[in-house]
Amino acid sequence: MTDTELRESVRELCRALVADSAAAGLSAETLITAGWPDILEEETALAVGALQEAAGAAAAVTAGASLLATHVLAGRLGADAAVTVLSGRVSPGPAGAVVDAVRRGAERPATHLLVVDHRAAGSGAVLVGVGAAHLEVSPTTGIDPRAAMFRITGPVHTSDGAEGSGTDDDVGRAGLLVRLAVAHERIGLAAAALDLALAHVRDRYQFGRSIGSYQAVQHRLVDAHVAITSAGAAASQAWSGTTPIAVAVAAHQAAVAARTTTAAALQVCGGMAYTEEFGLGALARSALLHDGLHGDPELLAARVATCLQDAGGIIRSADFDHGGRVAAAQGGHR
Repeated sequence: MTDTELRESVRELCRALVADSAAAGLSAETLITAGWPDILEEETALAVGALQEAAGAAAAVTAGASLLATHVLAGRLGADAAVTVLSGRVSPGPAGAVVDAVRRGAERPATHLLVVDHRAAGSGAVLVGVGAAHLEVSPTTGIDPRAAMFRITGPVHTSDGAEGSGTDDDVGRAGLLVRLAVAHERIGLAAAALDLALAHVRDRYQFGRSIGSYQAVQHRLVDAHVAITSAGAAASQAWSGTTPIAVAVAAHQAAVAARTTTAAALQVCGGMAYTEEFGLGALARSALLHDGLHGDPELLAARVATCLQDAGGIIRSADFDHGGRVAAAQGGHR
């Protein structure tokens, strides 16, 4: 089997799994039965990209991010560990650490939680043990009442070591890869919205011409295509070197692609876009949920700037001396 055939085979498998999933999402058990973790072991980027993009295109939820985190942290936690990924934060409380986060979809019982704060710099990940903690799990909704989301609050256990710090290689890498998985989900969402829009403007006619023949329509959709292509390139680059700055750029580009494409699709599809049977509404609501849970383009652009500044890649006005030169202490132009 050639690389191209392998990639298409994995993508077909992931699309079929997502299409057959229940409303609560594609469970870890189903993914394990289908052999997805084996693909993850051999071809991590392909497995994550194919699954998450298929989920994004269907506005669905999968346990892929949690299985990914479990895989990355297996060396620390052991083979019997089960990690569930949440979007939120862990804060100090009067009697210890307290989690306040959101879980999307149904998950298997977890021994640990990887809480990823997508608004934080770096990986933003904290690994905590559930132990005997009594966590409150309550259904919650956002802009999409049909979304299977749960808010999880309560005390959690963090060890004295690096398990709760989110700064070691394994915990930090798990957090970065979860962010990258979300980026792929947004890319898949954007690509599906563009496909719907393209099909619509080819088939619909106005004043005796297809809608897609008008330059104003073409310009909007070309911008969407460029945004999606840029996001895909940024995600591919991030896999080749999973650094905070590479992942931050990929996350930002994916958010831009999702917003740009859904806005353009809603515009060019007109009234049809707002009907449930058309399918674009579910993608638009999913894009807005991502903005709230994982950061909108403006916030993620600020994260890119923070990563650059932390790495010494931004020259601030304070770095210049009175003669307009970069201060020698800053090491010259960067």
